[in-house]
Amino acid sequence: MTQMLIDRVTAITLHGNVVRIQCIVIGADNKEEPAGTILIPGNEVGPVVQSLVNGLQEMQKQIRERAETAAASPAGNA
Repeated sequence: MTQMLIDRVTAITLHGNVVRIQCIVIGADNKEEPAGTILIPGNEVGPVVQSLVNGLQEMQKQIRERAETAAASPAGNA
């Protein structure tokens, strides 16, 4: 499995029923460098995007709940 850190999406194109999402990363020299291309079959774009939205919304909810719990705890009030 390949992992990729991305800082920005530079282009989204459709070619041959494959959605290509070109991504960049900010390098150590503070310059943009290609990070890679995410390839998604055209007929799977909707479900993939929906899965990302759902997962990120759940993560945001968990972060908010943790912050509220930390603020309510005695250690969070110090």
